[in-house]
Amino acid sequence: MNLTINNEHINCSTLKIYQCNGHHDLAVHHSLLNSPEMEQYDALMIQEPYSIFIDDSHYISTTQQWCLITPSMLLTNEARPPRSVIFINKRLPSSFYSIIPTNLLDITAISFRLLPAQANPFTFINIYNPPPLFTSIAPLQTLLATR
Repeated sequence: MNLTINNEHINCSTLKIYQCNGHHDLAVHHSLLNSPEMEQYDALMIQEPYSIFIDDSHYISTTQQWCLITPSMLLTNEARPPRSVIFINKRLPSSFYSIIPTNLLDITAISFRLLPAQANPFTFINIYNPPPLFTSIAPLQTLLATR
């Protein structure tokens, strides 16, 4: 099915997702957000995004084309930056998606409902699972059990 929203044609039968680990690298982060090749994607799922620490808070840059979704428990004075984020292309209306609370800095989750009558939304979970501890497995299992 195709929709036209704000004079823009949107194909509702597909979602294009790009996933990668940014290794906290500024050049990688900015390349992903500013590359014309990335404009074809609906979402970017990034592990270890680049962030800066200012005034006891971590900041992750974005652009006018992307809406930044961070883990829902970004606490001030958090010593560690989030290691999982999702960028949503702003050509998608915000009514198409909702953030799923995770309360972890290593897991970001979002639900897509592309059609109003769609009974079961698509759920995407972006996870950073730090080796060799693999400490995100148990929280991920808990999150999946509640969905």
